[in-house]
Amino acid sequence: MTSALPNDPNLEHEKKQAKALLKAYRAGDESAAARFHAQLPRLKEGDAPATLADAQLVLARERGFPSWPKLKAHIESRRPLPEQIVEFVRAACNGRHAAAARLLAKNRSLVAESLHAACAAADPDAVAATLARDPLALTAPQPSIGGEPLVYACASHVHKQSRKLAAGSLRVRADLAR
Repeated sequence: MTSALPNDPNLEHEKKQAKALLKAYRAGDESAAARFHAQLPRLKEGDAPATLADAQLVLARERGFPSWPKLKAHIESRRPLPEQIVEFVRAACNGRHAAAARLLAKNRSLVAESLHAACAAADPDAVAATLARDPLALTAPQPSIGGEPLVYACASHVHKQSRKLAAGSLRVRADLAR
């Protein structure tokens, strides 16, 4: 069974689908078993019980992706830019370095489109470019979660990743203080 993702995919929906598939498989549903066995032949022998990770893999493969992380990344990349900005800022300010780095690597326009994201990313060039375009952005609150850009420059943990980012963070803070 192969089914394409809808035009507006939702990760929460996909997670629920995977849980429902696992529940049906464990309950002995023949259709669910056929789906599992088609994607994961190792489960035919019955050596190991199916896990949520297995159900997620089945669903991802049915959607045309080799893995759940690839499906998840695809869905996340399709989210509207303002949502991605909020997720990046939250990740950067909550010490979720890997998530912040992954989001930024996938979409560098986050820092070009949002002074708050540029501050959280410790990107002095993006901060300078934004302020040159719009000096009033300096005091604008972040639309979805509030707070002025300086808050994100100070709250971000990105500076802990490297000396270059630490220096960038200091430059950002100095530029905002001018």
